[in-house]
Order: sequence, then structure tokens, then C-alpha cells
Amino acid sequence: MKETNLHFTITKLGAGHHAICKINDKPAVPELLRLLDWPEGFLTEEKMLHTILYYPISLKRNGRAVPVVMPLIMKDSIFVPCIIDDGDVSILTVSGKNLINAVKENLHYFNAIQPEFGLFSTCVTILQTLGDKTNMIQEELHTHFKNKPFLLFYGPGEGTYSPTKGITYANMSFNTAVFGNRI
Repeated sequence: MKETNLHFTITKLGAGHHAICKINDKPAVPELLRLLDWPEGFLTEEKMLHTILYYPISLKRNGRAVPVVMPLIMKDSIFVPCIIDDGDVSILTVSGKNLINAVKENLHYFNAIQPEFGLFSTCVTILQTLGDKTNMIQEELHTHFKNKPFLLFYGPGEGTYSPTKGITYANMSFNTAVFGNRI
């Protein structure tokens, strides 16, 4: 995901820090539409599925940037799946090309391993983003693994937990576990 020049301030949260109620001291949804230069009423149920996924917000949680898709809009509030902080944030953007490049970059970390098996998880949104080009991920994995097996899971967002970081959410991430021998 790439940061855009669209920055704003979350000035009021609700619903246990899961709802963005105000952006720049204005009702969140109308202000978001203004910032994105989208017309009023643009975020209908049909358009949200094909639009909002590609404009996640780089929110803060415990001081760390967290890319979050805005899956639910109710009246003038934007609900997000994780607890967030208020303050300065930005809009991100993503493209199919960025996603394929992220997979390639991720696999480069394992160039010193002769793979025997791979386990991957990624966001189901990638299927929609790539459309009939979803085979490009499979081709990258086949190139890296040659004749060795791998398994790729698609899920609705990616949540992980560790004792030191707590719950962390990602969107459109590509998570990797490669098992093998060092070269």
C-alpha cells in the first residue's frame, strides 16, 4: 500500500474506539467524501465493495500505523474492525501491480532457503483486485517453489496476536511461512 497526499485528523472516536465519528471536527462520512472528492451518496452498498477497499486509512493503534479498510458506514460514522487511536492519519491506495510486487518482494526474503513446503495467507480482497489475473500469485509461488508443495489461504482480513504486540490487523497483506533447508 502506498500513502497518498490525503491527510486528515480523526477528532472524535466512538463505540469503544471502533468508530470514527469526526474527521477534522466534522461528521466523518461527509468529510471523507469531501477529501476524496467523491459526491454525496457515493458510498452505496454496491459501490463500497468496488471502491472503498482500495482506499484504506493508515490509522494508529498504540502508536503504530495500521492500514484499515473501512468496511462499515453507519450514518455519518465509519466503523473499523480494530481499536484505533485518534489523531493524524492518511489515506492509502493499492493496485494489482503493487500487490504482485509485494508477493515478489516477500519471496525474496527466502532466497537463501531451498523450500520444501510453504504456507501463505492473504486477504480475499486480492482476488477482487486482481480479477482474472489472480493466477499471477500462483505463478510467482510456482516459480519460487518449483515442484515443492505450498498452500495459500485467502481470508477476510488478517489478524494476528503476539504477547509483545497484542492484536494486530492488516489488510491486503501477504503472510509467509517457508519451510526448508538453508542453501
